[in-house]
Amino acid sequence: MGYHYYNPKIGLTGPLYGWYNGKLVFTEWMPSPRQLKTTLYDDILRPLPGYRIDHVDIWPTTGHPG
Repeated sequence: MGYHYYNPKIGLTGPLYGWYNGKLVFTEWMPSPRQLKTTLYDDILRPLPGYRIDHVDIWPTTGHPG
């Protein structure tokens, strides 16, 4: 999945940006359970300038190490 970058002022709940071979290839959000219940994702799922949203996957998980 390449390199992941995020804004430490926002934290790991998003957005995270994924770079591979020198190109931005994905934006990833890891919302908290509370955010999943209270956030309208139509308000935040916007493409970065010059990009479009290709697809959205939602994978409920309890997290992973690291």
